[in-house]
Amino acid sequence: IKLNEQMILSLEDVAALFENKFSVQILCQLERHILMMNQFRVNVATPLDFLLHFTFTEREFLESHNMRPEVLANMSLPLLHFAMSQYSISRHRYSSIAIAAVCHIMQSKAENNEMRTQRD
Repeated sequence: IKLNEQMILSLEDVAALFENKFSVQILCQLERHILMMNQFRVNVATPLDFLLHFTFTEREFLESHNMRPEVLANMSLPLLHFAMSQYSISRHRYSSIAIAAVCHIMQSKAENNEMRTQRD
């Protein structure tokens, strides 16, 4: 996923983050290569993009807790729609909105399981 957050770093800043192991020229060539490989189609990553990335990256963990990634993604959709319809929330980082939705659904599921266990 190409992260598109509100903070913009210069190539010099990126080189410094890598402790100057890569020159600005190399980073520029790398960016150009990525753009060419994507045929210059660069779309802003949405909260849904992040949600799908996070859930399917952690497929093994989720499945070990009886949660399929596609189910978690489907359950999170209403939260994403609501978040993006609220201007104050939609101004947050899209990755944070996606994580918040995933965490909310997983917490709700855990609470429901706990209530079922207590009833039994």
